[in-house]
Amino acid sequence: SGQLVTGFVIEVTSVLDGASEKLIVDGSNIILINSSSGTTTSGFDYDVSVAGLVRTVTFTNGASTSAAVEALINGLTYQNDSGSLSPGVRSITLTELTDNGGTNDGGDDSAALAITSNVSVITSNAEPTFVSTGSNPTYISSGDAVEAFESTSIDTQNSGQTIIGLTFSISGLVDGADEKIVIDGSTIALTNGAVGVTTDNSISYSISEAGGNATIVLNGSSLSESQAENLVDSLAYINDAGTPSVGVRLIELTSLSDSGGTDNGGDDTVNVSIQSSIDVQSVNAEPSVNANPTDPVFVEGGGPVTLYSTASIDLVEIGQKVVSFSFSVNNVFDGSDEVIAFDGTDIVPVSYTHL
Repeated sequence: SGQLVTGFVIEVTSVLDGASEKLIVDGSNIILINSSSGTTTSGFDYDVSVAGLVRTVTFTNGASTSAAVEALINGLTYQNDSGSLSPGVRSITLTELTDNGGTNDGGDDSAALAITSNVSVITSNAEPTFVSTGSNPTYISSGDAVEAFESTSIDTQNSGQTIIGLTFSISGLVDGADEKIVIDGSTIALTNGAVGVTTDNSISYSISEAGGNATIVLNGSSLSESQAENLVDSLAYINDAGTPSVGVRLIELTSLSDSGGTDNGGDDTVNVSIQSSIDVQSVNAEPSVNANPTDPVFVEGGGPVTLYSTASIDLVEIGQKVVSFSFSVNNVFDGSDEVIAFDGTDIVPVSYTHL
């Protein structure tokens, strides 16, 4: 009785992740690499030696009661900080304990032990990282689609995984089916209940819309990180209304999922709030005119001949009117005797040329 514990030895096998693997002993984080050393809270000096995949941690120069060391052993923990764990079993064995009784008169101050605790190291999925920047573009009526995001960076955090899902929303919608997104090679109207598969990578999509707010869910993909980045950077908005309702359409990226699953407490989805404002502006588009020439024959002494049929005019914007137009006549040989009849009025060319 009255003796103190001066040292003990712990052996750890199958250490595969280098400096990421640790023992926490008596308040000290002991990194399981060669020559790692220090002193614990209770005053034990420790040193780590390496032989292949085996780490031996030797504690010396202590002076603790058996009760204190019992508490120390009961508090012994293992930690692995690797972002990509090497699965397997780590066998942690208490192999020796020494007291201060000495060896005089054939005494024995060291006990050989084989008390093993097996730690099963298993992997769990880390959620992906997802970073992007809203480009906040301006969309001009009748113009090309504008891309909403740029500089996207995606990392699954675990090797061999792919991106399987993306969710985003658009608010401020006013123009019904004329408001559309362009994604993965497909132009999709933002209408409630729309479903389908994209052109380039056969990604399933579904849209729910209410009150001018649409949520778009993409799933069933298997994209690499770079493919997913390109998918987001090419996400674009277009409005096919001849006169779109001016104002802001807010696109917000809300979540991204990878293929790692959720087993063992894993997390396969990152929730984000990355926004891009689309400033929709309406500018006057030129009108279009179509008509079929009749190419008539005028007979001397006859009545006027009709020049065109089935004329159609599209002013593009709603509510506009025609304010002017012009036409030309070639090969005028008979001066003021040649007349164009228009809207009940005979028009005599006052300046003309002939070829």
